[in-house]
Amino acid sequence: MAFVVSPEAMRQYDVRCIKREKISAYELMERAGSALADAIVDGGHMNTVRPSRVLVVSGPGNNGGDGLVVGRILAERGADVTCAIIKGDDATDENRRAQSALSKSAASVVTLDSDSAMQRLFETTYDLIIDALFGLGLDRVPEGLFANAIRQMNASTATRVALDIPSGLHGGTGLAFVPCVHAHVTLVVEAFKHGNLMHDARDVSGDIILVSIGIDCTGSKERFITSESLHNQVPLRRHHSHKYHHGTVQIVGGAYEMPGAPALTARAAYAVGAGLVILSTSSSVRAVLRDIPSEAIHATIPEHGTPVMDRADAYVIGPGLLNSPANEVTMEAMLARPTPMVIDGGALGMFHERFMMAPDKPVVLTPHAGEMASLCQLSTKDFTQNWHHHVSQYATQHGVYVLYKGPCSVLVSPDGTIRYMLSGNPALAKAGSGDVLAGIIGTFLAQGMPAKTAVPLAVYIHGHAADLAAQAHGELSVMAHDVIRLLSDALKPFVTQKERATISIR
Repeated sequence: MAFVVSPEAMRQYDVRCIKREKISAYELMERAGSALADAIVDGGHMNTVRPSRVLVVSGPGNNGGDGLVVGRILAERGADVTCAIIKGDDATDENRRAQSALSKSAASVVTLDSDSAMQRLFETTYDLIIDALFGLGLDRVPEGLFANAIRQMNASTATRVALDIPSGLHGGTGLAFVPCVHAHVTLVVEAFKHGNLMHDARDVSGDIILVSIGIDCTGSKERFITSESLHNQVPLRRHHSHKYHHGTVQIVGGAYEMPGAPALTARAAYAVGAGLVILSTSSSVRAVLRDIPSEAIHATIPEHGTPVMDRADAYVIGPGLLNSPANEVTMEAMLARPTPMVIDGGALGMFHERFMMAPDKPVVLTPHAGEMASLCQLSTKDFTQNWHHHVSQYATQHGVYVLYKGPCSVLVSPDGTIRYMLSGNPALAKAGSGDVLAGIIGTFLAQGMPAKTAVPLAVYIHGHAADLAAQAHGELSVMAHDVIRLLSDALKPFVTQKERATISIR
């Protein structure tokens, strides 16, 4: 489990480290540069036949200073290094010290002050380009020489390694400006920043590698969870058990226009171990339901809403559901009971503050960006510009768990703790994927798992099944039912590994 921090928090942790260890900011820069240089060498990015031709593109900030330290150290280790510096009036003191140390090394130093100088620089063929142009503080579109440098780096055939974050990617939102460096590898210092994980990050960062330099970030309430940390979390079934021991899930969903959605949720629930699934729809929807699992029980919801099953261990409401007064009545009745609940799809648009929730009831909302923006009564653009604040505020104010779905899914708990999960692939960007995930979450909640475990576990199993499906069919062709078929294989690493006892007669 690794820490995740905002750019502002990372700067504070830097300052605390400097004060605690009684070192200078430049000494911390040297430490970072040394660790980053080691990571580049250890990652196999240096030519082993001849000296590697390395270009460091450096800006005036501390990220640029880190790059200059890396360039100097690689030159000391025998690489043919050119450090290209785009100077600014606001160069930091640490950057200037790095430039001074660099001038005493074997590295070549080029000052970029014109487009023609930039053009001449990139006429040379390089093995490796180190992007140290902008760090975490970039909050506007790159312009002038900086924009030209980004375009030239992207046009090069060299391996591009970004330090901490690709230049042009916002450190807080993960939204990419144009232009933005498209790195092959991003070396992240000490802790993941929001911009390393969210939104456009996975499309421009390449392989992301965390490099520790000894900064203490344990004060952060945000963590990155790996799938390995969740292995063996699903308990092995007891011999002396029946279907009601393994969770009863009631699913409320479906509409004439979307009759298949609740069936996908039901199939997913059974695929990950639900003991019993109750599929509840109106009588008009029941007539057009498709692919209902033969194992599922069907219950009809009256036209005025409800009934809610008291025997259910978890509720899932929303797959294929449309907003209506009757559905709001059903949702309100579900919220009033202490039973754990997943609110997905169409039900997200019916979630109101006026609904009273049972005390300590685990409620999990599963919005993507557009749905979360609607919950916050914002445009999608305004929401994503400050997504962290809005999701955190919504979860804590309403006392719910919010699973903000995306390339990196984020679970915010009612107490404000935040967990990040990188799982799956773009094959999941297709209708039905969310319905499948809702069924998995609902099953684990029904089996008594706390939401903080159930949701990340469901996200990783869902994502692993999507990876297996993409391997079999290709990302473009994967359907939700393909993912369901592979849930049994995806589930195996997460089930408690224990040999079944046997009976022998001799």
